[in-house]
Amino acid sequence: MLLRCLTVFLLFVAAPETTIAAVQKENGADFQFLCAVVSLADADPEPAEVPDLSDDKIQHIRALNMSTADDKWQEVFKGGSAANKWEIKQQKAGPEPFQTHWAATYDNWVKDKEKVDSGSGVTSWLAQNPRPITAEGQRAASEKINATLNRILSLQTALRSKITEAKETKPNEAKAEVVQAVYGTGVTGAKFDGAKSIANTGTWGSGCGEHGGKSVIGDIMCICGTSGETADQCNSVGISFKWNGNNDDTVATAIKAKCPKAQAAKYTAATLHRLIATVTARIRYDKTGAGALVPYLGKADNIGGCNGSDGQSCVIYKFDTSKSGATTAGFDISWLNHLVLAADALEQTEKATQQATKLSEQINDLEETCEEA
Repeated sequence: MLLRCLTVFLLFVAAPETTIAAVQKENGADFQFLCAVVSLADADPEPAEVPDLSDDKIQHIRALNMSTADDKWQEVFKGGSAANKWEIKQQKAGPEPFQTHWAATYDNWVKDKEKVDSGSGVTSWLAQNPRPITAEGQRAASEKINATLNRILSLQTALRSKITEAKETKPNEAKAEVVQAVYGTGVTGAKFDGAKSIANTGTWGSGCGEHGGKSVIGDIMCICGTSGETADQCNSVGISFKWNGNNDDTVATAIKAKCPKAQAAKYTAATLHRLIATVTARIRYDKTGAGALVPYLGKADNIGGCNGSDGQSCVIYKFDTSKSGATTAGFDISWLNHLVLAADALEQTEKATQQATKLSEQINDLEETCEEA
């Protein structure tokens, strides 16, 4: 979708200077470009490819650990999970080994013993996974498996955390930042908010010009609308802006309808970084009478301003390196900052995915060690 919108934008820029009615070439091109950002609000981050979190091997290692344990220890957990429960056993608990910390582990140990005792004859679990023959061999295997299992369980906890981070936490953060880029800081849904999307919904002069930058949808209202009620600087078949009333979600919906139709697409950190780079490259500059540099989108009056009249619809941005880093080229634009935060979140998604893969590999190696014990 992003590539399609940028392609339309480039074709628009290449159009002849003379355009239909009050449509301004610069404004129309900016509109098509900003549509690429708007379309992201209906898209989702590319799903992370993380390892499967399966407990099957862990359960097998737990059973190996139980099978090599001292016979007296195993005796405590005989009887099966239906009859031998901590809920019952704790009522008879005395000194060690019946301590309160068993509440979180006892029933799992019973299941481990139940697995060890499952089956019969040559198909039984013990026949398929025989213990070392000598007591010394059993003791050595038990120590090795027990220590390795503890390490595996620790790594599995870390793996579960990284999988959640890669599949849920960070993608959700990115999605929330993208929605705020389109509709304004603090919105929780993909919908126009009069208090968050634009500085003023009813007066172009109070909502646009140097008041721009709150959201992409608000900036489109500014560069495409004028101080006149329905004038459209971006589309030959105009959007009905409400600058003499109150712009609302119906206007935002009309803007989205004019944008190239969104396709089922996913975005990544790289997608957002390319878009951010294109944003900063698209912003143009004018000078005030005093020679001060003015960054803007839309069409200015050649002296660093715009008043919302025909041919003078723009948003003026702030350039402040003390508030924004190199990733925004020094611009202090709220919606651009949200895109940067979204890209950062997806970079953390990628990092968490890599960490999850590494943890999974470590767990697999340790599981092989237990099998060899």
